Amino acid sequence: MQRQQYVGVALALLGVYVLSANRLDFGLGGDGWFIIAVLGATFCYGIAGNYSKTRLSHLPTRVLAAGRSAMSALVLLIPGVLLWPSEPVSTLAWGNALALAMLSTTLAFLLYFGLLASAGATATSTVTFLVPVSALLWGYLLLDETLSLQVVTGMVITLLGTAIATKLLRFRPRGALPTPRPPHE
Repeated sequence: MQRQQYVGVALALLGVYVLSANRLDFGLGGDGWFIIAVLGATFCYGIAGNYSKTRLSHLPTRVLAAGRSAMSALVLLIPGVLLWPSEPVSTLAWGNALALAMLSTTLAFLLYFGLLASAGATATSTVTFLVPVSALLWGYLLLDETLSLQVVTGMVITLLGTAIATKLLRFRPRGALPTPRPPHE
């Protein structure tokens, strides 16, 4: 990872902090643990992306997506059994869960590993910082939620950091000529 990418990742992380700073309540009913879980997931995507790029890049994208989906199902099996509801699960709920697993999650893994192969581990893992930004935008557009100045500022910082880390925006020393952009990094 280059210095510019470190700066971009740090800036994107700062943006997520600005988005959630007033919600870091770890008491009963607070959102602090949920925010830590999302940041932890982002960290895990970074580790997994680097590992996959260095150790598993010889495998086809479909194999990686199927393996990750199977492992996710296995990991969630224990809490699923322990937290099984006392009432019967409806057919609609089963259908929704299967649709989410097969369509959304598996499709996301196929896109993730395709992006990992073409754009690299840093760019791929940095894109996970966009999840809170897109969730807030969808909330605004579909649920009429309000966007405060703090939220908009956090979104802008996160987008800027992601653009720097993925090299959509590049730093250039003063007086230096622009360098041609390689096709994939």
